[in-house]
Amino acid sequence: MSVAMQRCPRCGNESSGESYACSFCGKRLRIERIERIPFFRRIEEDWFNPYPWYLKILYLIINPARAFWDINHLRKKSPGMLILLFSSLLYGLIGLVLFNRFRISGASITFTSAYSLVFFLMFFLFGFIYQFLLFYFLIWIYTKGANYSVGFTQRLEKRFGIGRQKQGAIEEKKLSPFSIYKGGTLLQKQEAFKSKMMLCAFTPLMIMNIVKLIVLAIGFN
Repeated sequence: MSVAMQRCPRCGNESSGESYACSFCGKRLRIERIERIPFFRRIEEDWFNPYPWYLKILYLIINPARAFWDINHLRKKSPGMLILLFSSLLYGLIGLVLFNRFRISGASITFTSAYSLVFFLMFFLFGFIYQFLLFYFLIWIYTKGANYSVGFTQRLEKRFGIGRQKQGAIEEKKLSPFSIYKGGTLLQKQEAFKSKMMLCAFTPLMIMNIVKLIVLAIGFN
């Protein structure tokens, strides 16, 4: 049974008919329906250097398409664990606000400071463990559903290989910043870093924790 192929207009490489981008140079071949919405439109700029971590997180909030465009070019620098950490720190600050709501008469500054730190650490650890389990459970559920519907894991293994692999013949340091390899072949020389990438999708929950903290801080004043 023959498989439909399509030829890249930039480099001439043949890719499968279901590919949305050329596997060699990264040129877009098809437009997804969701890209008709400007918020989700694919970025087609040349990539040279990764954004700093704080810009990655900022773009995850204001422009997810640009954020994932940058993150996908250097997946090991994905800020997924930072998002989990910051979200847990917000839990700690929420605990601190709740503790400061209570006034302990006759307590010294040292006593109050010590208990404030304890409350912060307790809520931080609770937030980290709770969100770690929740996020990875949701990633597991999504992966199971995606495997059932489109073979998600098999696609990742086919494209990126299984587990950690050694650097291929094309090394990043040998590539010109103007090379078309930057857009396609180099992406496939990386590991998938599936969990770190998917943790970035929980940025809205971090924003929700920021809102909770602001509401509690204002409401308890």
